Amino acid sequence: MHKIRYWLKMNILEGTCSWITKCDHIGEAKLFGYILATMNRTDGLWTNTKQKRLAVEQLYGLKEASQFNYMKNLVKNGLLLKKGKGEYQVNKQYVSYGKDEQTHPK
Repeated sequence: MHKIRYWLKMNILEGTCSWITKCDHIGEAKLFGYILATMNRTDGLWTNTKQKRLAVEQLYGLKEASQFNYMKNLVKNGLLLKKGKGEYQVNKQYVSYGKDEQTHPK
């Protein structure tokens, strides 16, 4: 059986600067981790919807107001690029997706 696996590549700039060092609070890192897991792999786009905010609250205990503050910080720190109302793109300078094709024996 031939399966395609996707992996997330974390770019480390100047030897020490990665996306995790751009987060000011653990809540930002949790939210950004959720965004990385749910973004569109082909173009890095992510839409902030009520359902996703509810999922983040249930998974990480982050209230909606905190999520909005963290989103502002993620944009300010350059991890997300604001494309429109509720639409963001993950900055490929820090992370990108690739694919690794593997054959798994039965």
